[in-house]
Amino acid sequence: MFNEPETVPARYRDRWLVRHSPQITDLRLNRSEMSEVGGEVARRLQSAKDDTVFLIPKGGYDSYAVSGEAFHDPEADAGFVVALRDGVPASIRIVERDYHINDPAFASEAAETLICLMQARAAAG
Repeated sequence: MFNEPETVPARYRDRWLVRHSPQITDLRLNRSEMSEVGGEVARRLQSAKDDTVFLIPKGGYDSYAVSGEAFHDPEADAGFVVALRDGVPASIRIVERDYHINDPAFASEAAETLICLMQARAAAG
């Protein structure tokens, strides 16, 4: 994320950019960069002690990444998922859904999953 478009470094100017607002210009990460992010998320999930579920909205990680929008790049998103799956412990459940991040069905599943995890933890004492 950068400020106005002219603040985007030259090495990124040929990349997919979206002007989010007059002060914010977003940059789409490529597959390699998304793989790095997936690896970092996996590294952070290594410390999870309780039941853990990671939901992935395969239909797009933000409103600019849904089909037909500027950041739609399933290949880059796949890099994230591969690195995440390769790096998390087997105890972490990864659930992929065909929804986009803002789909009400995805939000409902995320909320229901969280509630179930919280109830299980409370019941365990």
